[in-house]
Amino acid sequence: MFFSILAAMAEFEADLTRARTREGVAIAKEQGRMTGRKPKLTALQHERLLEDYEAGKYGAAKLMELYGLSRSAMYAALTRARQQRDTTIDARSRTRR
Repeated sequence: MFFSILAAMAEFEADLTRARTREGVAIAKEQGRMTGRKPKLTALQHERLLEDYEAGKYGAAKLMELYGLSRSAMYAALTRARQQRDTTIDARSRTRR
């Protein structure tokens, strides 16, 4: 019985700790202190990577070497660059109407 009471108190304390942690993380996110890892490439590097890849100037292996990226990071960067380019094109076409 004594151990059951101790276990219940420990579980209660763990729940309080989890709740406080969730609250602290939510507050930090609201204040912009938890933004995640900084991107390895700048916006300009993303554009150049995409241009070089689509022009066929360099192959995937050479681009990975030049920019210091892994294969998955390079393809993720290409995807982000395409999305950025597409949103920029869409924004420009909306303003021209």
